Amino acid sequence: MVTLKETSKILAFLVFVLSVGCAPTLDSPSSNNGASEASAPATTETASSAPVSVGDTIATGNFVGVAKQKAPTTGSASIQESDSGALLLVFDDAFSTPDGPDLKVILYRGDEVPAAIEEADYITVAPIQSFTGSQQYRLPDDVDLSAFGAIGIWCRQFNVTFGSATLQR
Repeated sequence: MVTLKETSKILAFLVFVLSVGCAPTLDSPSSNNGASEASAPATTETASSAPVSVGDTIATGNFVGVAKQKAPTTGSASIQESDSGALLLVFDDAFSTPDGPDLKVILYRGDEVPAAIEEADYITVAPIQSFTGSQQYRLPDDVDLSAFGAIGIWCRQFNVTFGSATLQR
């Protein structure tokens, strides 16, 4: 049986996580660095370190904040086909998200990414390259875009979604 003291500790922790979000760490990306290294073998983390020439736009979306953050995630994202046929996830110059540890860019199976997500509902594209500005991520060659309705910025460490963009095709 859970005591009142244990319940109070659990509630205090949940309030802290939801109100503060994921605090920055020393190994978080800075606002002007390049691609991060892949960290989990079961994901498809393929950041593009250099801009690639893009062709047709397949889908677009505008970021909105999800978790109660000091500042919401803003900007736009698009999925584009490169001249070579590769699919790229592109964030515009106006992209901005609060910094935090272990932030990942994800493709989510639903149209709206909830504050906390289940493992079966997403794939990881890559660790976030930067908290602000334009960036590109190469999507896996075998990704079925019809299975995903949104892009998310997600803190894996605390399972907290910072922002999402519903894809419009």
